[in-house]
Amino acid sequence: LDACRYDRFAKLHDFDGNLESRISRGSKTWEFIRANFRNEKRYDTVYLTDNPWYSKLADELKSELYHYELMEQDSFDGTVTHPKTATNAAIEYTTRFDDKRCIIHYYQPHEPYFTEDGAELHRMEATCPARLRHRGYTREDIVGAYESTLSLVLEELPRLLDHIKGKTVITADHG
Repeated sequence: LDACRYDRFAKLHDFDGNLESRISRGSKTWEFIRANFRNEKRYDTVYLTDNPWYSKLADELKSELYHYELMEQDSFDGTVTHPKTATNAAIEYTTRFDDKRCIIHYYQPHEPYFTEDGAELHRMEATCPARLRHRGYTREDIVGAYESTLSLVLEELPRLLDHIKGKTVITADHG
């Protein structure tokens, strides 16, 4: 879950299993990708993502995966994948590659934000809360938009989890 904060996940999730906090190997997706994929040969791993940083860094990474695929981006004028679309793609992907380690990278709860029922809410195109407040958004606006988007993607995960065999970890690239 891209940019998923531990505190918000802990508040909103209802999954069985162990909940543990970890420090990411990057504070931005590109840092996470570099730290986890650079010079790695992972022929047992497939990566389906809504975040294009792996492909943007491909020449620098010198990484090899069994398969990599960027999801169809069908929301916010083609800039992100709707969580329902991502889940549908992920179900097909995990079925197709059921003998591989699958990384399914949802863009949510990262902005742009959705309502809890899946409608486009607003972009709040800034990653710094201080900039958002300067643009007139209150803390409540920002937290509310983030939590509605996180709730939406968390509602999608059980559908995907029903199709996955083996150990599953729900994590974030950064939060």
